[in-house]
This record gives sequence, C-alpha cells and structure tokens, in this order.
Amino acid sequence: MKSLKTVVFVLLSFTVSAQVIDANWMFSVGDTAILERVELNELFDPGPGGVDVVWDFSNVDMNAASTPYSIQYNNPEAYGTNALSQTATLSALNSSSPQRILYFDFNGEDLLYLGDSLLNGAKRIYDTPAIQFTFPFAFNEEISDFYILDFFDNQGNLGFENAVEITRTFDGVGTLITPLDTFANCVRIKEELIVQPLSANPRRFETYSWYLNSLRNELARVSLEYFFNRSFIDWQADEGQVVTNTQDISKVEPVVRYLRNGQFFAENLSGQHSVTVLDALGRQLGSDLIEFND
Repeated sequence: MKSLKTVVFVLLSFTVSAQVIDANWMFSVGDTAILERVELNELFDPGPGGVDVVWDFSNVDMNAASTPYSIQYNNPEAYGTNALSQTATLSALNSSSPQRILYFDFNGEDLLYLGDSLLNGAKRIYDTPAIQFTFPFAFNEEISDFYILDFFDNQGNLGFENAVEITRTFDGVGTLITPLDTFANCVRIKEELIVQPLSANPRRFETYSWYLNSLRNELARVSLEYFFNRSFIDWQADEGQVVTNTQDISKVEPVVRYLRNGQFFAENLSGQHSVTVLDALGRQLGSDLIEFND
C-alpha cells in the first residue's frame, strides 16, 4: 500500500510540476495591478480544488463592479518612514477606500507580511511576520501559523489585539474563465483565516486567488466572509501590462493600464506619452501616442 501511494504521488507531481511557484513569481518595485470589485450578499461558490479544473465565472455580472482600484508595488519608504517601512523590503499601495499601504519582507526564500498602515498613520502589525509564501511552493503544499495582530491608532497607541490563525494552500491548477478572457495553466491559492477577537466569537474568512505566471498577475480573487454572509469578487480589470516612456516621478511610479472597456486607467501621469499595450502573456496588442490628464 505504501508503494502505491508513492507511485500516485509521483504521477501527480509530474502532472503539476510545471506549476511550482518559485521566487521568480515574486512581484517587484514598479509592478502594478488594476482590479475591480463586485460585492454579493451571499456566499459565492469558488469551485473545487484539484488538477485540470475549469473555473467558469463568465456569467458574473460586472455591471455592478466598483470603480477600478490599483495595487502598486514600491520601495518600503516610498510613502514615508515608520516602524513597518524600516524592516520591510517592499511596500504596496492599495488605492481602494480606505487607501492602505501594505508592507512585505522578502529574503529570497520567504515572503513575509509585516502589516499595513492607513494614510493617517493608523497601523495593523503582526507580532511576528506572517508567512505568505515559502518558495518553492508546490501543489497540495500548505503553510499554517498563528499570530497576534495588534491595532494601533494614528498616535501610536495600542487599541486592541486579535489572535489570527492563517492557513494557505496551493489547492488548484487549471483554466480560469472570467468576464474578461480565458486563462489556461492558472494556479489557485486558498487562504483560510480564523480571527479571534478578545471579546467576541471567532470569525472565519476564506480567500481564493488565481495567478498566472506571477504573483503580480492575480487574475481573480474570491473572498468569503462567513460571519457577514457575504462575498467579494475582484477581477483583474486591465488587458495586461502597459509600457510607457515615462520615468520615475518623485517617489511615486506612474500607473497606466488598459481596461477591458477600451479605456486607459492612469494615476500620477499627465502629458503625452508613447504607450505599448501587452496582454497577460506579454504579447503586444498595439502601441500609440496617448495624451493623459491626471
């Protein structure tokens, strides 16, 4: 029986070996994702895990989607110096409301999440860095740990603490169909959170994220909030990368993306620029001279 399990494991590993997530998948300074969100007052079915799965979400109504928002990766002190930026190697500005700066530490093997800060200075900080990925990360592997998450106001005073148990699993490989396009050879990461407030019952959250060739290239995300009986679906709103001739503007990189409705999404950019549009696989879709009014 033991040898049979070994054979099955080897065959399965061979099937999905090309989808191992390694350090080359890491996002880096200058990477940007543009997403739009749909909120549902029910728990959305994210589909099964496994190999050669087809996740068909093409019928999700995107007419109710929010205004697109960006996640822009930058140097840790691009948005100011604080206790988080001093130990981080990378930051990310999430422009959705409320705008929040996320802080990461990447040591070449582990991607650690340190916490985040609102623009007014209020912070959430893990007592020890939360492991998001340990590379390489293969199908069916799991990362699980327990943390204390401290909440500080904008004066640095500790408001309250939550105990957080996080389990992240590489649980799927297959084809994702979204309202935007069909993407083969995607991987799915399942994240389970159990949040224990000190004076309330535990709250359970699940997040399913689909990636293609890079952690920057998050094609879709389904977030389930069991306590509130609601779901959020976030889609990558752009057709892919956009390359411009623009250089660094102060400490903030310009953000340009070509949206699925045929329009451009731009932040921190004005004037006339040469733009080349690439799809999610890096293929050139076209180029032109575009006038931006930030």
